[in-house]
Amino acid sequence: MRSGRRDEVMSGEPKDKEPLDSASDRPQDGPTANASAVRHVRSADLFGDAREVVIEHEHHRYRLKMTSRGGLILNK
Repeated sequence: MRSGRRDEVMSGEPKDKEPLDSASDRPQDGPTANASAVRHVRSADLFGDAREVVIEHEHHRYRLKMTSRGGLILNK
C-alpha cells in the first residue's frame, strides 16, 4: 500500500501543504466570486470550539469529526 496518501488522510494535511496566507488562497465572497472556484474553509472556522460538525447534503446528515491527532473523519 502506498503510504503517502494514507499519511495525508490520517494526519489531515497533505505533506506539501502550504499555509493559506495569500489573497488568492482565501475564500471569495460577493458578486466577483467565480461560481466554479473551489471554496476554501478553515477547519477552525467550521468547527469553532466543537470536535464534531453535522453536514446536511441532499437530505442526508454526515458527521465530520476531528480526531485527537488532528485528522478528520467523515461518517454518514
